Amino acid sequence: MSKLIDTVAAVQIDAESTLLHFPTSINCKIRVDPELILLCQKHGDKPHRGTRLGQMKDLWPSGSLKSHLLEQTKVFVEHMRLRGYDRTESETEMEVWGPFREKVNSTGLVNLEAGNPFFPDGRYAFNAGTSVKATKGPQMLRREEVLNSPDWKHGVVFLVRGKFLARYGKQDEESGVLIV
Repeated sequence: MSKLIDTVAAVQIDAESTLLHFPTSINCKIRVDPELILLCQKHGDKPHRGTRLGQMKDLWPSGSLKSHLLEQTKVFVEHMRLRGYDRTESETEMEVWGPFREKVNSTGLVNLEAGNPFFPDGRYAFNAGTSVKATKGPQMLRREEVLNSPDWKHGVVFLVRGKFLARYGKQDEESGVLIV
């Protein structure tokens, strides 16, 4: 015997009081010691391209990298919770990407008047003498490149990507799109 269930469309008259959830992916940048990454890659660790955090190796030295990334990911999830994002997956299910070179000065601007008391705010111009080559994706590191090159002086980072639900936002009256 089958039951027939009547379904009724949910109609909300007051859209402002409706609780809206919007799924989104958010990245976290985690700085890691270059020596640890070089040691991990020496022992067979390859660049991570979407590896689940829980699937990383537990043996030393990769276990040290995994525990550092997991600890920082827990802090990241807590910050996102305070900003109104609920996680949809555990920390061990989040994706790890890296290692990448830390990009601090992405605009290419340099301060020409650094240390000049007459120009406390400085004067900026584009640096035409950069030696940074464009690389895509995570890469295997070489000791002499990472430790001695000015391109890697700001460090090495990993990206952790997690899926979250945005709890707060405003629905656009004209298009009905949720603005988070």
